[in-house]
Amino acid sequence: MRKSLVYGAMVSLTSVTLLSACGGNEEDGNGNEPTDENENAEVEAEGYSHFDEISIEGHVADTVFYISENGDTLLWGEKPGQLTNIESSKVWMNGETKEADIPEREHPIQPMLSESGMIVYSHSDSDRPIEERNWVAELNPSSEEVTEFYMDNDWDQYVVTMGSNYSEDPRRVISSRNHYDDEVVHMYLWDMDSNEVKEIDLTETVANEVDLEELSAYPHGAITSDGTEMYAVLADVGILHYNLEDDTSEFIHSAEVGFFANNEKSQTSILTSDDRYILYAMLEDRRMTHFAYSIESGESIELGEGIATYPLTDGTIMMFTYDDEFIHFNLDTDTTTTAHTPELGEDDRIDSFTVSSDGTTLAYAVRDENNETVIQLVRN
Repeated sequence: MRKSLVYGAMVSLTSVTLLSACGGNEEDGNGNEPTDENENAEVEAEGYSHFDEISIEGHVADTVFYISENGDTLLWGEKPGQLTNIESSKVWMNGETKEADIPEREHPIQPMLSESGMIVYSHSDSDRPIEERNWVAELNPSSEEVTEFYMDNDWDQYVVTMGSNYSEDPRRVISSRNHYDDEVVHMYLWDMDSNEVKEIDLTETVANEVDLEELSAYPHGAITSDGTEMYAVLADVGILHYNLEDDTSEFIHSAEVGFFANNEKSQTSILTSDDRYILYAMLEDRRMTHFAYSIESGESIELGEGIATYPLTDGTIMMFTYDDEFIHFNLDTDTTTTAHTPELGEDDRIDSFTVSSDGTTLAYAVRDENNETVIQLVRN
């Protein structure tokens, strides 16, 4: 059964006013008037301007909405209705739009876009031998050249590639093996270029923290830039650290029900690019509050209410809020900035959104009262 749960100290960014903004900013959670310090800490900096738009026939799928690191390539899925399956994938490159040449597959897992603008997708063929049955393909949307990577083993397991578990330099996938029915928790790290697979057994560590029958989801993992450590967020359980060199693991943060990874919506890494913070969220009353857990101090910094967070290459964080705003956090300077507020009509709604990891480009799909959708691109 679960051990007693102890949180590290939670410290709020003194500059963050998102929670009060979402619920009315006249008082804080204790009924006090906001201080001058808090009023001045959040900066309005509308530095983004519109530079292109893409008209969509039908709806944009929020499961496939990716942008490259520098914002020059966008990938999205299109479907005829809000509750229908994706029928095609499109790619926008420097102002030009075309169909993504992705073959039909046995499984419904959808493509993703890498940081450099390569389309990455999983594939399978049950008629092939086991060691050739599942593979990952990388498609260059400019040249349409395809490179295929096969995991040469007898797992017979479909490899899922998403922005949250795939990295490009080096090419690797970190994911979970699907056998919770056996009450074991196994992850794996696949170096695609060398075709080396490292299995990671977390069963004992997780079982010491929680009854395995209570697990509600697979871990979301991320590898540090030097390739020596893995951090994983396990829903409703906590944050786990795994040393890839000596195969030791431990929970560094215990959580409670409502705790999950930041990337359920954004499909980004749980780890900031400087390897200093782990991003997670807490769900209460159908609204998410996001946090950044400091690996060094063991404290959680509250960012505020929002739908998703995006770790940027300079170590800062962008968040998209329930108020349809892009908020930028710099944890080193303890400040936040309202980076961009989309201009929306009374009946407009934003269906999908994303942020380039260099922070220069934002993309979001706006659907109007007639169910017509336009993807807006803005750049700083």
